Amino acid sequence: ECVRVEAKAELDLVVDDDCPERPPETIVITEVPFDIKTPEYPKAYPANQDICWSWTPKCGNYAYLEFFDFDVLGRDAYVTINPPINGKSKFYGNEFNPANLPPKTIGFPADTAVMICFKSGKIVNGHKGFSARIIDKPNSDWIHSPNYNNVKEDYYNCSDTPPPYGYGKGIDHCDVRSP
Repeated sequence: ECVRVEAKAELDLVVDDDCPERPPETIVITEVPFDIKTPEYPKAYPANQDICWSWTPKCGNYAYLEFFDFDVLGRDAYVTINPPINGKSKFYGNEFNPANLPPKTIGFPADTAVMICFKSGKIVNGHKGFSARIIDKPNSDWIHSPNYNNVKEDYYNCSDTPPPYGYGKGIDHCDVRSP
């Protein structure tokens, strides 16, 4: 059994305990759209939180993440996003301290799993955390012929065979029909 001590001083809440480190709680997202929020959002997030959300898009789709609100500041409070965005994976800040905020919208590469994690330390100071939504979007990196009008944007064939209404960026074979 571990001992937990809480002390309040103005806006700061300090929580000390002698509990061993726990692995983060991980929520595997099974359906999108899915709203991701820090614990107790829009109220201030609690101390000692370590939670992750994981999403693997459908074959041929890409994950799209949009932040609606971001207010993560304090000692040891941050959000990590994997895969990294422009080489950066750790984010924190708010509208008054925007230097380390994540982009408002993020489109990840097609067929790439995404992990968003939130961590808060022992000291929290009234910040509310974040609110975001993750969705699946079809990969539309196809070259379409103007001769075919009924191109379905959501079509993607996960085999090595190109789709019937266009090819991927690397064209291996192309039949041209002349009138």
